[in-house]
Amino acid sequence: MKRRINILAAVVILAISGTLWAESASVLFEKGLYAEETEGNLEKAIEIYQQVIDQAGKIRRLGAQATYQLGMCYLKKGEQAKAAKYFQQVVSDYPTEKVIVENANKQLERITPEQFQTNLYAQLPPEVIIFIGNKYGAISSEAGLKNLYSNSHIYYVTTDFVLMRGGMAYYHNMSAQPLTSKVRLSGTSYPNQTLFDIAGRKMNTEIVPDKARPNFYHIYWTPDEPIAPRQFFYYGWSIDSSKKLRTIPVMPNLQRHTLTMQNKFGNRVVETFFFVVPNNIRILTQGENYTAKETISDFDIYYWTKEVPPDTNHSVEVVLVAKESLSEEAKFLIKELHNPEAPRFVALNKLIEIGPPAVEPLIVELQKSNNWQVPKALGAIQDKRAIGPLIEKWQKADWSPMKEVISEALVRITGKQLGQDQKQWQQWWDENGQFLTPEDTIRNFMSAAMMLDAQKAMSFVAPESHDYQDIKRIFEMPDHPFNIVFRKLDPSAPTKILEAKVIDSMCIAVWQMTFKEEFTVKGKTFKAGETFELDGNLHKYGDKWLITGI
Repeated sequence: MKRRINILAAVVILAISGTLWAESASVLFEKGLYAEETEGNLEKAIEIYQQVIDQAGKIRRLGAQATYQLGMCYLKKGEQAKAAKYFQQVVSDYPTEKVIVENANKQLERITPEQFQTNLYAQLPPEVIIFIGNKYGAISSEAGLKNLYSNSHIYYVTTDFVLMRGGMAYYHNMSAQPLTSKVRLSGTSYPNQTLFDIAGRKMNTEIVPDKARPNFYHIYWTPDEPIAPRQFFYYGWSIDSSKKLRTIPVMPNLQRHTLTMQNKFGNRVVETFFFVVPNNIRILTQGENYTAKETISDFDIYYWTKEVPPDTNHSVEVVLVAKESLSEEAKFLIKELHNPEAPRFVALNKLIEIGPPAVEPLIVELQKSNNWQVPKALGAIQDKRAIGPLIEKWQKADWSPMKEVISEALVRITGKQLGQDQKQWQQWWDENGQFLTPEDTIRNFMSAAMMLDAQKAMSFVAPESHDYQDIKRIFEMPDHPFNIVFRKLDPSAPTKILEAKVIDSMCIAVWQMTFKEEFTVKGKTFKAGETFELDGNLHKYGDKWLITGI
């Protein structure tokens, strides 16, 4: 069951079927458990768990649980390879579901060799590997046009700050004959590695030490199939071991972790370091600015690409931190702002370095403190969540320097040159404040929708959009299914933004709501506390984000 729904499509479905949604994913999961554990019907359970995964959508916990149970079903059937596949899928696709991931890793330790555990190609989801492969292919082509070598390294850090390493490379058959015999593929400093072709098959390789150079090895490869003349053969390699990153204690129970990515290729080369982390880990500092960043599934992919001179050690150091620990560090640093014995501006600069995770603690401090460093930090971070609290603080501030710092902060965050005229800032905020981000617009729309305040709700919808009249009709028809649904939502449960991807002046968003009580509509019963999802599109008009479709 897809809990993320399109209102207009759902209205059509309702008219045809007389039901609001298909059976909920959570109910299906319970049926799967019953089939597996009570009835002992593993085939039936497997079928149900697969339905749960298909219908769970953005409900990550449920998708992870169903995937784990699929692994358990195949384990009970004695099909260890299939079981390992699903346990590994839990680890790679749901890294933030820590308890389920821990259980999946325990199962993997029992049924799979250590090499599988440290193979980053087995740990990462296919879409991440595909992105890296495509990017490396494009970089290699550009390097070839310059008659340069191309080389890459992949660094993957897990939620537990365990490092796995590998890379991608290629062999070019420059001869006029098909390649069928053993050939030297490359040199390496890592004898404990496994190589794979683009289909994920283990390659037939032999790694032998160099007789003259200590700690250097040659990789020889015998192709399974002939490599045509002038053909490029792309492959991946993975180190057969992992290690914990070095930690830097910051304060009690808070740590940062360091990683140095480095390589000395020898010849002039276009070299790329790919760095992959679950998106609950953040790069706090970097020795060299990354070339670009991409987010795929629950992973952030950073990469550094540069042309490296001959005989040069290419090195980039990054400092990492778990995002959830940053707000706690921010609270400690905010206390240091008031410590007269603390080094001047050290805490302020560290708060700015932490960035968005420090915003909420800083806003709390802003409401009760007159320390000018608080609005200074908020202005430097430039997070729009601070605009309203800054304007409110301005009204209460009774001394000039504080007002000046707040004014400077508002200019930095908004880009508006309204100077130190508090009334102009208040007027601008009254007109635009509820629409400044897609998240603001969605939450304010849903708040009005729950109250069936049609006029206010429709103020968050673009009048020229295709869906304007259809959304308006929901509020005009008391028996409209979604009119009923909106009345049953729990206004005390925050609207959770699951995704808000902004591309230029457009945004694609997914959000989740919670029902406050049990109710039945069109023959379907929903329970109190049950959640469902909506998705929609938004467009930016001047300073305002407005909904264009749901």
